[in-house]
Amino acid sequence: MRYTPLAAAVLVTVAGCSRGDETSDTTVAAATSAVAAAPSAAPLTTPAAPTTPATTLPATPPPTVAATPAPTTAAPVDPAALLTAALDQLAPGYHFVTTATVGGQVAVSAEGDHANGSTRMTLTSSGTATDYVITAESAWAFADGTWQELDRAESPLDPLAALRAPTSVTLLAGDATATTVQATYPASALGLAGDAASTVEFQLANGSIASLAYVAAPANVSAVITPIDPATVITLPNA
Repeated sequence: MRYTPLAAAVLVTVAGCSRGDETSDTTVAAATSAVAAAPSAAPLTTPAAPTTPATTLPATPPPTVAATPAPTTAAPVDPAALLTAALDQLAPGYHFVTTATVGGQVAVSAEGDHANGSTRMTLTSSGTATDYVITAESAWAFADGTWQELDRAESPLDPLAALRAPTSVTLLAGDATATTVQATYPASALGLAGDAASTVEFQLANGSIASLAYVAAPANVSAVITPIDPATVITLPNA
């Protein structure tokens, strides 16, 4: 059993003052038959104006100028490292729901879990659902009422494994909690035919991949990714 190209694509899924007094001198003469000169009155001494002691004002301290902190420059974001770290967080296990639409209509969908190197999922196409279990040793599909072993080489063990080797990664937008990066891959990495490069847009929340989307002409493929318990065990069916 082989995957169709579209099915394979689906599987890859901010101061003061003072004053003085002035006094005049007085002369007295005696009127008698014998005139004697009266002695002059002792001159009066005008008291000196009181001196107001100088007032010393306290020195005014110079104004205090607040130090201006040196500007800080945020380290540039490395989108490739950001994407790699996000993919690493999913290594223990994740749940995925992938949908491919053509003309607004769902053409193929896949839902499943990847844990400990194994994948189990249900792929639905044209109204028909097929269950898959894929491990490092073998791959199986349930079709026609029975489990059938597949060619392991043609089965994607990890739907996100091919997304670990982009040819370029660009930061489109981002802040402390949400980031959007765009990565470019060979068409073959997404299970597509031809040599044209394909781009995948990743939405990251707090450093983890929340969803991804890309075009697999004529379909638009999107996937929602959520972590699962790494203790999840996926086993092979009984043939």
